[in-house]
Amino acid sequence: MVPEIPESYFEEETREGFTISGKVKRSWAAQLKIVSLFAEVCDRHGLRWFAEYGTLLGTVRHRGYIPWDDDLDICMPREDYERVWPFLAQELPAYFHICSRQADPHINSPWGSIRNRREIDLGGRDPREAEITKEFYGWPYVAGVDVFPLDHIPADESERDIQQVWYRSIHDILRNHAAYEEQGAIGEAAATLGEAMGVDLPDTPDGFKAALWELDRAVAGMYPREESIGVTSLYWRVYGHVRIRPHACYDDTIWLPFEMIELPVPVGYEEILTLEFGDWNAPRKGTQGHGYPYFAAQEKRAEIILEADRLEAQGEYAAERAFLEQALERLSDSWEVYLMLARASQREDLPYAVQCLQKALSLCPDEAVRQNIRSNLMSLTQGNS
Repeated sequence: MVPEIPESYFEEETREGFTISGKVKRSWAAQLKIVSLFAEVCDRHGLRWFAEYGTLLGTVRHRGYIPWDDDLDICMPREDYERVWPFLAQELPAYFHICSRQADPHINSPWGSIRNRREIDLGGRDPREAEITKEFYGWPYVAGVDVFPLDHIPADESERDIQQVWYRSIHDILRNHAAYEEQGAIGEAAATLGEAMGVDLPDTPDGFKAALWELDRAVAGMYPREESIGVTSLYWRVYGHVRIRPHACYDDTIWLPFEMIELPVPVGYEEILTLEFGDWNAPRKGTQGHGYPYFAAQEKRAEIILEADRLEAQGEYAAERAFLEQALERLSDSWEVYLMLARASQREDLPYAVQCLQKALSLCPDEAVRQNIRSNLMSLTQGNS
């Protein structure tokens, strides 16, 4: 059930000696609504899910968010994870952004997320924007819940090593796919990996990437429970420090309070928390695994877009370009700033605009946006020929 949240909840609060701003509380509330809607979909279709990582720790230790954390993570057995995404796409509000390859082949991530909107609409182009903000307790930014699959890890040690080597090889290439493409090395990478894994792989950039993502799912799902030693997120076992959890930890579910809702936790939560955090009963402030607050980048993006739009509306193109170049000194990896800089430059410096689009293309992780950038590049280069 979606929670009724009183306005008093959004007041600044101190927990465990840590001050939580009203803004963070609104972002929490938006996430609570998202996970409640997610829970309704899972309940209708008999799908299992659990609080995960810091959310699991917060549920058990704080009966809510860890005071200095600001995101919400859940996990699902791989078989339920694969099934849930079409249901979410069909049953959640149309303005939600369902971010998983199972729902959208343009997504490049081994886990998924559910977001209350695709992006913030600062220009007021979407008439639903104000209503979405109202529906999410006045939260004007993107809020989301990350969903991680739990994969079976083989009992045989040599097979564990092979699974891990194959999986790392797949994702090392996926992480650097743009560089392989720029260097013309896709064919060589496809031949080398295909020979190692005993499969034929396409040697075109798009075909190779799609095949790699199919291999991601195949390698993660290689083993059934009866041939495995336990479960974990294979991606974070390879690239992080997530431990293998015994199957028995997930054989039953306990529902515990979390803020003003309840979340499901695995019956073996104490063993899981000990594996992941050691002495998990002792709070350690400031140990979340990402920048705090998560929405700071969205706030900065909003400031930049609004100021750039203001300068362009006033015809101050040189000032807009100077402003965006200054913004790049702090946000050198922002494809969006490069995209705006291309727009600001194309009237008077077309070669520079093309360079900015090429840089945006190399940085942008969203394949749907990358296709638009490619179209813009083609238009500019053809118009200049």
